[in-house]
Amino acid sequence: MASFDSNETAAAFSRQAEICRLFGSPFYAGLLARMAEDLAVPGPMRALLADWQGPALRAALPLRVMAALHRMVLSGQAAELAAIYARSSEPGMADVAWPEICARMDRGVELLQAGILKPPQTNEVGRSAAFLAGMLSAAREYGLPLSLREIGSSAGLNLFWDQYRYDFGSWHWGDADSSVLIQSEAEGTPPADFDQLRLSSRRGCDLHPIDLEDSAARLDLESYVWADQPGRLATLRAAIELVRAEGLRVEASGAAEWVAGRMAEREPGATTVLYHSVMWAYMSDREQAEIENLILAAGRCRDRAAPLIWMSLEDAVDRYRAAPELRLRYRSWPAGTDRILAQANPHGTWLRWTVD
Repeated sequence: MASFDSNETAAAFSRQAEICRLFGSPFYAGLLARMAEDLAVPGPMRALLADWQGPALRAALPLRVMAALHRMVLSGQAAELAAIYARSSEPGMADVAWPEICARMDRGVELLQAGILKPPQTNEVGRSAAFLAGMLSAAREYGLPLSLREIGSSAGLNLFWDQYRYDFGSWHWGDADSSVLIQSEAEGTPPADFDQLRLSSRRGCDLHPIDLEDSAARLDLESYVWADQPGRLATLRAAIELVRAEGLRVEASGAAEWVAGRMAEREPGATTVLYHSVMWAYMSDREQAEIENLILAAGRCRDRAAPLIWMSLEDAVDRYRAAPELRLRYRSWPAGTDRILAQANPHGTWLRWTVD
């Protein structure tokens, strides 16, 4: 494994700073930019990351650092920093926070390093706003109940998209009394509603599933929400409580192994919807190819009594380009359709429908 490269790591922090700026987080953008500068000094960041090995951006090292700091704030381990984070949406707060963060890195480096080593784990509820277009299309295309099968489910929050309320400005969908409200700025023609939408089952898998009954695991999810975007945190917490009440458990499994089992199943009278979001690039090329071959082979055997749909909400081209954007690809068997239904940002706060 490659040793620590301060130049590559500084470039990764600068890149993540620009992404945060583009997605409406000036607080994180400012802090990450200062961290990139500090790596060249060297300063406390160099000491914090001295034992890090491997690529920085692909392993989400900048977000690991920000999550480790946010976790300390949320858990009450950094009262001075928490007071600053409470005002993080105000202009100029990155300048206020930076000296305290440097002091925290000096005093609590071992605690922060332990947090950085934990693999990133997120479950962005806002992505359900994009999935909605695909689910309505799936229900309408075959007129059958949907059997949801999600890989990379994390805590399973996006398995319950049908129980959330959506506000797209000019168009609304879902139970007006839902405790989870997802608001998204939308462009284009919204998908046609389908009042006969039904679900027959929902299952998900993850290599390291989040147990929502574990307070530490819930805190891990919360820590990856950007601190100056309290609306996202409120939505996450509401979704966590809703899914906890449902009692669903995400299955611990590798994606390829789990897909093989699900593709071997056939459920007459239901449409199987296999879907995933922002997890494909974390798998090896070999596992990606294995999963795709499994799905394509299963698709060739499907008929209108037991259709199959594969929906992927993943990076359109390259997660590291100037403005990362997700696209919702929709493939259906036996119809043989393959189309893009929507583009969205990674938090689902903006999307463009391209539904016909």
